[in-house]
Amino acid sequence: MDYSELHALVLAHILMYNFKSVRRDFILPVNKERREMVGNIILYFSTLASAFRLKAPLPPYLPPAEESRERLVRLHLSLEITSRCHTSFCRSTQSENSI
Repeated sequence: MDYSELHALVLAHILMYNFKSVRRDFILPVNKERREMVGNIILYFSTLASAFRLKAPLPPYLPPAEESRERLVRLHLSLEITSRCHTSFCRSTQSENSI
C-alpha cells in the first residue's frame, strides 16, 4: 500500500465519521420539520404548475412554505451543536479582531 492509497483510506474514514456525526447531530433532530418544509415546497410548485398549465387562477391560500422554513431555521439554531459551533466561532472571530 503506497502513500496515496493510505491517504485516501484515512480521508474516507474521516469523511465517513464526519458524515455520521453531522447526520446524528444536525439532520436527524430536525427531520420532521425538514420533511414538512419540503412537502410544502413541492405542493407549492405543483399548485403553481397546475395553475399555469390550466390557465386558471391560483387558489386564495397557498401552503405555508415560509412558516415551515422559519420553523426549521429556528430549530436548527436551537440545537446544541449549533450553539456550540456559534460560540466557538464567535470566540475565534473576536480573537482575530483583537489582533
